This record gives sequence, structure tokens and C-alpha cells, in this order.
Amino acid sequence: DCSLRTCPIGSHAWTDHAISDDHAHNPAECSNRGICDRNTGRCNCESGLFEGVACERKTCPDDCRQKGRCVSSAELARNADPGILRQIEGCTAANICQDADCVERDYSPCMETTEYDVPWEADMMQGCICDSGYRGYDCSLRTCAMGDDPLTGTELSEVKQTNEVQLLE
Repeated sequence: DCSLRTCPIGSHAWTDHAISDDHAHNPAECSNRGICDRNTGRCNCESGLFEGVACERKTCPDDCRQKGRCVSSAELARNADPGILRQIEGCTAANICQDADCVERDYSPCMETTEYDVPWEADMMQGCICDSGYRGYDCSLRTCAMGDDPLTGTELSEVKQTNEVQLLE
């Protein structure tokens, strides 16, 4: 009887028994983080923790509260590292200039960043990139205005300038 279906196999199990040194996280049905529905051939992932057809990705906390994007650790690393400007072949005005007068520029072809794509979980672990005005691991915190208040005096004026931090609830 071939009526029972199999479910998708994740490229790396979240948990399993190591076979030998440095040989773990082997391919597994539903990535060992879901229950296979044999009638439909679909994984029922651990609710709120894992997602994807094979439960291959961690969910973002509270879906970033609809105030950000849920992205992989590899993308988080690329966004967190602004990179250093390379002085190499291929980093010329032809690559940088976005218009004829070179007023609009894009230096990204010349940036060297640290890649986070080798670890087994680089595309499986996820985190939030918050929209402007929000911060925190789940984008639940508001970002307060920062910087100098243009109404404060200078060191030479009678009113001494102070820095303060204000928190919104």
C-alpha cells in the first residue's frame, strides 16, 4: 500500500544524533522540527518556532510585529557590516555612477563585506531588520530622536549644553 505520503526533507536537521566528529545536522524529514501529515505530504511545523515547506527556517519573533522584515542571518550580517571601500579593479566610475553627471552614486560594487554563508544555519536562523523608527530584536521598541537639539546653546553661551536620553512607552 503506497497511500501514505512522505514530506519534504530539509537540507539540515535542527536536531539529530551526530554520526561522527563534525558530522551532524543531516538531512531529515520536516528538518526534525515538524510532524509529517502522511495524508497530504505536508509538514506541520512547531507553531510559532519554525516555518518553510520542510520547517527549515526559524520564525522571526512575533513576525517582527509588522514593523520590519524577517531575513536570514546571512542577510543580517550583510546589512550590519557596511563594508570597507575596496581599491581594486572594477571599482571605477563606470560601476559607481548612476547618472551621466555622476551626481547619484552607488558604492556597493566597491564594498567588501564579511559574508556569513558558511555555517550550516546561515540561511535557517532569521532575525528582524526594523523599519525606520523602530528597533529591538522584534521591532517592538520605538526609536527616539537623537543628536544635538538645535535650540541648545554652545560651550560659549551662558546655557550649558547637556545630552539626554528620552524613552517612549
